[in-house]
Amino acid sequence: METGGIVPGRAGQAVPAILHAGEGIIPERNMRDAGGIGNTGGHNFNFHYNPALSAIDAKGMSDVLRSHSADIAGIFRDELRRSNLI
Repeated sequence: METGGIVPGRAGQAVPAILHAGEGIIPERNMRDAGGIGNTGGHNFNFHYNPALSAIDAKGMSDVLRSHSADIAGIFRDELRRSNLI
């Protein structure tokens, strides 16, 4: 099961599992709703979880704004022109 899949056995049957930190479990009812259980149509169910975390403090934000000020000004200028405001 290292790469995923459906646990073998009868639906509702208890099956021991060893999980690792960060892994998750999808309840049978959700798998069934997604077409992963009790469906002989050959459907696959893939679940991808890719969280992105970004943190920036006041100094970091100031540094970003200063280092990209020309780009930011250009974006504002282009949007004002596109909107016929200048």
